[in-house]
Amino acid sequence: DFEVAKWATNLASSIDPSECGICLQKYNTTHRPRTLQCGHNFCGTCLQNCIHQGIDKCSVCRRPLTATTIDEIPINTDFEQLIQMWTPRAVNTNDNEPSDEEGDFSKGRCSKHPKSFLYFKCKTHDLYICRECSVIQHPSSRCNIVEIKEEVMKTKEDTLKETGKNIDSLSSATTKLETFIVDRKATLASKESKIQSLLKEIDEDCKFIDQAQEDIAENKSITKQLQECTVRLQKSTANKEINNECSELQGKNRELQRIVVEQREKY
Repeated sequence: DFEVAKWATNLASSIDPSECGICLQKYNTTHRPRTLQCGHNFCGTCLQNCIHQGIDKCSVCRRPLTATTIDEIPINTDFEQLIQMWTPRAVNTNDNEPSDEEGDFSKGRCSKHPKSFLYFKCKTHDLYICRECSVIQHPSSRCNIVEIKEEVMKTKEDTLKETGKNIDSLSSATTKLETFIVDRKATLASKESKIQSLLKEIDEDCKFIDQAQEDIAENKSITKQLQECTVRLQKSTANKEINNECSELQGKNRELQRIVVEQREKY
């Protein structure tokens, strides 16, 4: 098989562990190293092509390649991290000063390796270290090494998530307060309407009481007039006087009957 032969030839000629043995390209974000069951590493793109072409053996050890999809072959993140540590960074001509991108995340120069900058952190020993330290004093086989940039970005991401949650909580609380205000305004409007209605009833009752007091005064006046006519009628002896007093008293009685009818209808 020509492809298998090409694979084996490239692999045999490749002496750089940071390169894929098939395509001879450096491992990177698009060519990430994946590990077969036998332990050998190749980039995901080449392994995907091998699966599609039906290649079912590792070219290094000839052990079976049982995966049917690329997702069944895991990414070797430890090896990927080592490659990132070993890969030389771009060096400035200005006395090895970090680039603008790196300088934002450097913790200064290493005391053990003065020409190197502290781009990494050993979480195992809680120390900032340089690339040489990460290989010699703090190898990834014994220590948990992370790039300062990654740690800063993770802190940034966590902070943004927490801020987002706080914004959501504040928005929810604001919505509840707005709903509460709307409800309270509606309640106050209802109470104000009831108060206005009650004030109107009170005003009408006051007018009613005033009218009743006027009617009482009128009743008392008519009663007094009737009493006076009655006394005069009792004292009258002449025919003419009796007729006059009777006529006046009858007129007062008719007026009294009219008032009684009106007050019954009113009250």
